[in-house]
Amino acid sequence: MKKFTIRVISILACSGILYVTILMLLFYFGKVGWIPNARSTLGGYGYTLLRLEEAKQVKDIDILFIGSSHIYRGIDTRIFEDNNLKAFNMGTSLQSPLNTYHLLKEYLPTMRPKYVVIDLYWTPLFDEGTEATIDIISNAEISQNMVKMALKTKNIVVYNSLLISAMHQALMPRDTAVQKMFDGDNYIRGGFAEPEHTRNMLTPKQLASMEKKHFTPNAMQIQHIHRSIQLCKKNGAKVILMVAPVTSEYKRTLIDYDAYTAKLIKIARRNSVPLIDYNSKKDLHLSSQFDFFDEDHLSKSGVLKFNTKLINDLKMLQRSPHLYTPKAASISLTNKKQQLQTN
Repeated sequence: MKKFTIRVISILACSGILYVTILMLLFYFGKVGWIPNARSTLGGYGYTLLRLEEAKQVKDIDILFIGSSHIYRGIDTRIFEDNNLKAFNMGTSLQSPLNTYHLLKEYLPTMRPKYVVIDLYWTPLFDEGTEATIDIISNAEISQNMVKMALKTKNIVVYNSLLISAMHQALMPRDTAVQKMFDGDNYIRGGFAEPEHTRNMLTPKQLASMEKKHFTPNAMQIQHIHRSIQLCKKNGAKVILMVAPVTSEYKRTLIDYDAYTAKLIKIARRNSVPLIDYNSKKDLHLSSQFDFFDEDHLSKSGVLKFNTKLINDLKMLQRSPHLYTPKAASISLTNKKQQLQTN
């Protein structure tokens, strides 16, 4: 029995070494694409490489914005700087709460933001965050924290992508990697991907015929929203939960939108933090055809309108810290604001 156990262990060890060797050879010869269950998005779509490289140099800011592409395509840090607010945008494609938590763990100690605005777009709440994790580990410096994030997905493609990224980092410094450029947007220092589009590429008919879905949150993702909030508080940062605006047509594709917002209200109430849903606010007027360039990303005019409104809301929160914090009863932000003004 002892000999059999030793033999099994030896076979597994040799198989592991052979597997890693094959990965290294394919990586060295630029043939990673040959592996069906491994991916690398180094320098790819979304400008994650540039954003995370820049993030290492950012210190002592007023506001950190973090979340999905709604953040990196929707928050222009230059507008905040014009209002004397030093901000950084750490949005990444389809970033889930799992990813948000580990990015915060990695960068909060050096950025030391006064406020952290966390995006809670519904789609990343549905799964394990596989796509977003591959994007981040492909472009970030591999650290113990990044490894933990990858392992929590329990996905072989993520594990292989982690190995590929570690090999690349061992052979070539991350700052030698090249970021690809893409048509339709421009990377702006501060983390923003500025859209070149001035109107929606989708027709009204296309917007009206989008597939509908139900809100089915992943328990792990919900848990990591709570963990992110507590991590921010532990690091002395005030938290604001936010739902960035999408077209009214896209909002209607989430059949049980009320269940989604009810879940967010419960999270905000439990942690005593503000929640601002910009798809429910009545004082932000956006045109699906001119203020968005697809179903859920803002055009130039939309970014300006949204950011201007967000800055005003942040100033109101500074004066009244509990303005958008859900209380015992579940009421709309607009009605809550009216109640406070009346009182």
